[in-house]
Amino acid sequence: MNMEQPIAAEHHSGPSPDLTVGFLLMNQFTLVSVAGLVESLRFAADESFSSRQIFCRWEWMTCDNQPVTASCGLTVSPTAALDFSRPWDYFVVAGGLLEETRQPPQWLLQALRELHARNIPIITLCSGAFVAGNAGMLDGRHCAIHFTTRDEFRLRFPESIPVIDKAYIKDGGIISCPGGTAIDLAADLIRYHCGLVRSQKVLKYLLVEEPAAPVK
Repeated sequence: MNMEQPIAAEHHSGPSPDLTVGFLLMNQFTLVSVAGLVESLRFAADESFSSRQIFCRWEWMTCDNQPVTASCGLTVSPTAALDFSRPWDYFVVAGGLLEETRQPPQWLLQALRELHARNIPIITLCSGAFVAGNAGMLDGRHCAIHFTTRDEFRLRFPESIPVIDKAYIKDGGIISCPGGTAIDLAADLIRYHCGLVRSQKVLKYLLVEEPAAPVK
């Protein structure tokens, strides 16, 4: 990693949040799924429209602590140095173009294994599943992937069970999301950690209809 210009981690004052999420943005990550997840957190994080990180908090991190570029061309700067030691409620590996996630560095794979061993759930967005697969964390597990990557995923990770018709899958401490807006995933996480009211607020403010209750 390039540590020439370390970024001081941000320290928030006030009460402990209900939900903390660390985002590792891989170069050429897919913007829409990251945006859907973090915008949901933003609406759940504050009682008003001020976008304050009160009830939910998150940080943007990159592999070398330098800005990265999304697949759409948007450049994003990290807000904190990459830190696997913090007690995240969730750690997100946001992938995108396969050229950036087919062969992730060994230090990253080892860091994710150690994170998983500490029982911190890891969320893979888009081709972030390839990173988890390379770390051996998807062997014998169901994994939600994008339909365009199914054939290559099967070849690279024959011990995993790829699924292409789910918005997300939680299996063995890994939450895989193939892309899309990731709002369904975010709403469920917020409902679990922050309560139904704030989850409903997120869907309302994002103009997303709540799914119908299952027929009994």
